[in-house]
Formats: sequence, structure tokens, C-alpha cells
Amino acid sequence: AMLKAVKSIQPTLKNRKSRMSYSLWLKPKGELGEQLQREINYLAKKNKSPSFQPHVTLVPTIVLPEDKCIELSQEIAKKLKRYYVTFKEVAKGTFYYQCVFLLCHKEDKTMEACTISRQILGLEPTAYMPHLSLIYAHLTEEQKDAVLAEEVKRLYGENSDYTTLLTDTGFWVDSISLWYTPADESLESWKEIQTFDLQGDK
Repeated sequence: AMLKAVKSIQPTLKNRKSRMSYSLWLKPKGELGEQLQREINYLAKKNKSPSFQPHVTLVPTIVLPEDKCIELSQEIAKKLKRYYVTFKEVAKGTFYYQCVFLLCHKEDKTMEACTISRQILGLEPTAYMPHLSLIYAHLTEEQKDAVLAEEVKRLYGENSDYTTLLTDTGFWVDSISLWYTPADESLESWKEIQTFDLQGDK
């Protein structure tokens, strides 16, 4: 059952390539962030695919001008309270940006953060599959299964050395990051715009 591809939620925007598109990311910090970055770099090098910063996407494909994105991100950060995102398992998806990833639990606060953010951004509610990508690549099912099996071993397995073992069950979200993320498989045009601390508890 583990190897069944998770049904991906693919953004369906006409000519998305030419669109200015932003995303809101949740980034693990500290040691966990560094460990996941090493893992992403390892897979990128091994599969000759691009590397990227570890993140769980809160809202993808925000097609608004940058200043509006900044303004609304500030509003979202004022509303959201600090919450914990919990990893569930290594899983695979069905397209480039959802290849192999750490699936996260759909806990109330995680789902609520997405709902609140979409409301503020004026976006329709949609299915939300929180996940932290480990690799962006066009792989065959066999290749995906091999990456998945290796990552299960490296992150959760009884490895001979414990340097890659994932000891954290997830991470605390205390800020959101606005990224410029147009459809660009090289990721070269992607860039971080601004980070906003969550203030809902204050």
C-alpha cells in the first residue's frame, strides 16, 4: 500500500508558464532544516535534478502582483497562530513538482492554516495535501519506487550510520515565506521575496 502514488493535486491554470506566480512556504529551521537540505541535495546530485530549499507549501500558484502578495501575506501572518506540522511517511506523487516527498498529517491546525490563507488571498477552497518535497524530477514509477525505498531507509531505517536518520516528527511553523515560483523546472527563476513572523498568538 505504501508504494501507491498519492493522487496529486495539479494546478490547472491555462498558460501557467507565462504567468507571474507566487507561493507561500513553511520552512523547517535549525538542524532539521539543514538535514533535509542535505537530503534534497543528495537526491538532486544523484538524479541530476535541481536542488531547492526544504519547505511545505501552504498555498501554491498565487497569481497576483508582488506588492499585493506581500500585503496579503502580512495579513495572513497576523491571523495565523504558531502550529506544528507532523510528518507521516515518505510517499510518491504523479508529476514533476510532486515526485517523492514526506507526506504530512492533515491535522486540524495544518488544514485550517491553508483555509485561512486561501480566504485572505481570495482563492477558492481546494483539496490540500501538505507535503515536503525531497526531489523534483521526471522519473518512471520504477525510479520513483527506488528513490522512495532509499529515502525510507535513509530517514527511517536501521542504517549502519545514523547521520541521515530523521529524529524529528515534524516542525513548528512560526513564520511564512513568500516565494516567486513561476513554472520553471530548472527553478533558476525561483526566489524568496520576504518572510513574515506569525502573530496570531500575540
